[in-house]
Amino acid sequence: MNVIELVSRIRTLEQAENLARGEYPELDFRQVDIYLEEVLSIVSEVKLFDAESIPNDSEIEIDGKRFVNLFPLAMAQEMVEDFSNAYSNILSDKEIADRLINYRINDA
Repeated sequence: MNVIELVSRIRTLEQAENLARGEYPELDFRQVDIYLEEVLSIVSEVKLFDAESIPNDSEIEIDGKRFVNLFPLAMAQEMVEDFSNAYSNILSDKEIADRLINYRINDA
């Protein structure tokens, strides 16, 4: 799944909780961090990690692959919902994904 697909799967709190439960059934979804493979891009592959089992770094390497932190899943879900509500649900998944990446690069 890439960031655009991620947006479609976390538009609501229930969806985000279900996504986290699918990866980590034993964790509260607030303990899940979103990392992107290699670069911050809307087409980068998304990897979810148990935040307590990895270093608290903006970039990590796992099995020879570089991952860049996007946001904690709970924060990303709130942002997706906020962007959607602020624009009366007219933003596409791609537009919201662009805003997430831009915020992470420029403001976070």
